[in-house]
Formats: sequence, structure tokens, C-alpha cells
Amino acid sequence: MEEISDWTYSTPYKGSIHFLCKHVQNIKNSTALNLQQEALVVDPTAAIKVEICDEEIPYHRLGPDNPIVHTGQIYLFECDLEDSGYTMGQCRFRVMNDSWYVLLRSYVRVDGVRVRIMDTRLFHDFSTRCILREFTLKEATFDELRSAGFNLSGEWMLSQTQADEVAPKMTLKTKVNDRVIF
Repeated sequence: MEEISDWTYSTPYKGSIHFLCKHVQNIKNSTALNLQQEALVVDPTAAIKVEICDEEIPYHRLGPDNPIVHTGQIYLFECDLEDSGYTMGQCRFRVMNDSWYVLLRSYVRVDGVRVRIMDTRLFHDFSTRCILREFTLKEATFDELRSAGFNLSGEWMLSQTQADEVAPKMTLKTKVNDRVIF
């Protein structure tokens, strides 16, 4: 996949992979979290492996029969592109009793031209030693969205959920599934 880095702040960043256990003491010192070091110990000589796979994130486990224990949303950046559109980086996460799920989204709308969404989704089942990761790139021109019946109204352009609203009408350009084994 070609690297994208331009004035719209587009980024195909899928996340950095580090062992949490190397940072347990720093986390304990700087937060009120009571982390159990034993639960996080991984053989420091073991390598983290990332392999392309066909395994999908089990979205059925993110439904109401698996209650959310903790959830949050963090905006990493937002910009109006000098009144030419909108871009934002966002991280949403949820923790259930048996797993966690993260959506890292880069969203760009260049008014009258194009919309782009780059999503990295991460899922970890606590009973496994791997994280499923899915990267997708969706893109559509304003003309393609009109042809698909999407209403490109000013109300949509001001909506806090505009990325979620337009995503189903966009064309999937790239999808990569991989597994991070630790």
C-alpha cells in the first residue's frame, strides 16, 4: 500500500507494538492503576510476531450479550483544513469481561472532492496470546456518494458522527487482516 502523508493529515498508521510488561513500574508510578506484574510477564526473549491471516474480528462478541465494563473515546486531533473540509484522528475503545476492542480512525473530508476513512480495529480475547488487527481504507468522491444516494447536506458536514454516517456508502479500497502473537 502506498504511504499517504499530505496536508489532510491522512495516515495509514496501524499502531506500534510494545510489551506492556516492560512499562509496568512506570504505569504504576504515574497512575492509580493496580497492575499485577505476574499477569503481564512475558518471556522477554520471545519475539512478537505479526502474520497476515484470514481470521476476522468476532464482531458478534461486541453485542449486548457481552456487556461493556469500560468504554471511552479520545480525539487525537481535529482540523477544519482551513475551511476546506474536516479531518480528525480518533480512538474508541471498549473493555468487556473477556476481551477488549479498539477502533483507531483517521477520517478526512475535502469539501466537494473526496472522503477517506482509514480504520485500524484491534480485538483481544483474554484467553489467547494474540491480538487480531484489521486495517481498512475506504474512499469515495462526492460524485460517487451522490450516485450512491448519500445526502451531502450541510447538516451531515456538521454532524459529530459524519464518519459513521458516510462509511456504509464508501468503496472499500484496501483490507488487511493480521494477527499479533505475543
